[in-house]
Amino acid sequence: ANILAMHKLTNVNCDDDKGLDLLILDEILEATDEQGLSNIFDALNQLQITSLVVSHGNIAEGYPYKTVVNKLNGVSYIE
Repeated sequence: ANILAMHKLTNVNCDDDKGLDLLILDEILEATDEQGLSNIFDALNQLQITSLVVSHGNIAEGYPYKTVVNKLNGVSYIE
């Protein structure tokens, strides 16, 4: 339900062709194995929209398009 609500807020409620084409997946991939992650990322790439996948785990370490944010002593930084 959260994914659909976020999709509606960023895309469906906009006038024609003014949506962001943005998909945000937050902490939904934790139970997915490496092959499943590979399939999901392949599908997201085929959609050709901006996708933001948030995870606290090590997901698809070999995936070339990623931003890693670490936290040290209460300060977050981009790797």
